[in-house]
Amino acid sequence: MTEVYNKNTELNFAISYNKLKEQQSSSWINEEWLKCCISLLEITPYLDFRSEIVALLPYKKQETICTLVLFKDYIQVIDQSSLMVINAWLQSFNLDYEHYRELYLSAHPHKTYTIPVSNGHFSLFPLENIQHSTTIWLNAGQIDALDKQNYHTRITLHNGLFLDVTKQIPSLEQHILRAIHCLLLFRPIQELSNTIITQPTNLLEYLKLPSTVITRKVTRLLPFTLNAKEENRFRLNYFGMTQEYQRYLEQKQQKYPFL
Repeated sequence: MTEVYNKNTELNFAISYNKLKEQQSSSWINEEWLKCCISLLEITPYLDFRSEIVALLPYKKQETICTLVLFKDYIQVIDQSSLMVINAWLQSFNLDYEHYRELYLSAHPHKTYTIPVSNGHFSLFPLENIQHSTTIWLNAGQIDALDKQNYHTRITLHNGLFLDVTKQIPSLEQHILRAIHCLLLFRPIQELSNTIITQPTNLLEYLKLPSTVITRKVTRLLPFTLNAKEENRFRLNYFGMTQEYQRYLEQKQQKYPFL
């Protein structure tokens, strides 16, 4: 694989999975796979959050950290931690992580360091404490299978890529369950502007998630509809939190006008 890293390779801000396969045939997300992606990509100045995120994969080289962002159709790399990417993504729909965390805890009062995030289209969950710079984030709806290996669990993504983690399957299923429940909370908010909402026949259809072994298993544990009182309270908290975030931005601009 040494030819992958030569200086004659054309570098881009994004690379498709088909193009990547020409240079890296393996589907295993390991150190070599990450290095290959880094060698083929320029650090992007910005990320386009209109595309669905499949995974955030931090890559640490000496003292610097960057994150490989796997979108559904292509990959980019940015010189930020995964938490910074999450924060920028949240800001794209008028929140930041701190305000989002307060919003989440209004519906789930139990403290946790692995809070999932959602925009009503998809949900991402962290594998470890979000403050760790090497924490991986995965799209709950893009996981096809969890398979027990000798000393780890293999996570297969919907695009065919897979990675090995030390977490056990029951723990991962709980992460996925919380993330999909979070998506269930945010879906009605995302649909507020719709005048007609067609009645779906199942939860996967409603959340527009692929039908996989994992998504089918965990959605069986969730109610098809939320309690109306819980849903209305969450909506009010959401709009109150976004207004508070806007006031925070205005105060910051007044205090630091040259930033």
